[in-house]
Amino acid sequence: MKQIELQKVDKYYGDNHVLKGIDLSIEEGEFMTFLGPSGCGKTTTLRVIAGLEKPDGGVVVISGKEAANAKTLHFMAPGKRGLNLVFQSYALWPHMTVYDNVAFVLKVKKMPKGSIYENVMQALSMMQIEEYKDRYPSELSGGQQQRVAIARAIVSKPKVLLLDEPLSNLDAKLRLEMRSELKRLHRELKTTMIYVTHDQVEALTLSTRISVFFEGKIVQVDTPMELYMNPATLQVAKFIGNPKINLIDAHAVVSEEKVVIKSMLGEMSISKEAFEKDLPKTEEWDCVIGLRPEHISVTEEREKSNPVSVATSMLAGSETLIEVEEGGQRIMVKQLGIQKYQAGDKVYLKFLPDQINIFRKDNGKLIKKTQITCPQ
Repeated sequence: MKQIELQKVDKYYGDNHVLKGIDLSIEEGEFMTFLGPSGCGKTTTLRVIAGLEKPDGGVVVISGKEAANAKTLHFMAPGKRGLNLVFQSYALWPHMTVYDNVAFVLKVKKMPKGSIYENVMQALSMMQIEEYKDRYPSELSGGQQQRVAIARAIVSKPKVLLLDEPLSNLDAKLRLEMRSELKRLHRELKTTMIYVTHDQVEALTLSTRISVFFEGKIVQVDTPMELYMNPATLQVAKFIGNPKINLIDAHAVVSEEKVVIKSMLGEMSISKEAFEKDLPKTEEWDCVIGLRPEHISVTEEREKSNPVSVATSMLAGSETLIEVEEGGQRIMVKQLGIQKYQAGDKVYLKFLPDQINIFRKDNGKLIKKTQITCPQ
């Protein structure tokens, strides 16, 4: 069942066209993440869903009910949408204890004291902060304060939980800890969650699906695995992945049954059936190969690929990053464990053709996907 639907949603701030015809459906129980660089429209989209902003065009539907319609000027108040928000700032009342901060919304609803106590303690238990119920926000760490903010958001059992970069103020260790807690919380509550972030690691680890925003538009909506392995455009490919994907200039020659791709990696013959339908109409065309660093290995034994030179070799703890070059182009290779290579060493690259993406050079669109295989 669709929990939220956005239909051709537009938003302007003066002459600035912030949201440009946003279409999106979010299923009940999903963990949907809005991902993109700063200023791309992801937080504005969240605020339109929450009712904190009125759309200048389009329709917003929540749980089957029209929440906003720019044409008819219909607008449902935020408090009637069944949503709760968790902001980047914790927004806790400093003069109230943890218990009172979480209980406040239930007291406003005039819920019986016994029910308030039961619901507040359940929310604190879920966030593993029952022992702090009598403390004040100033007596808590940043991570503990964020747990209180989330407990306050879930205590009224909202249909949808909206989270706007809630972990950005935490240090790296706490962010990792809170990501795990949010994943657990989603599994236990089965509440629809919409999460805004510019951190791709958060998006890939938390989400059931990810919406990628650029310049006020959604350019791809997919599962984390599909998004990582098969970015829809070169723009998405450059944004997703750390270390970033290798993008290698190539030239394609088309025969009756195959497409021959020539690049610094050597020459590859790929069946036409492996490509999407929107191939260029000409017999020869320029393209770009996308190959993730972890899908390449370096060997000193002669392979089908052309020889390349080691530019740098960097030990990064449990893995080694090796940069190689040939013909003015550089490729990053990520290898597990400690690998020892010196600058100038001649080596060969080993990879599986099934694990490469191919993009059109003229419009940046993906025309050959990787074959995703997961261990059973």
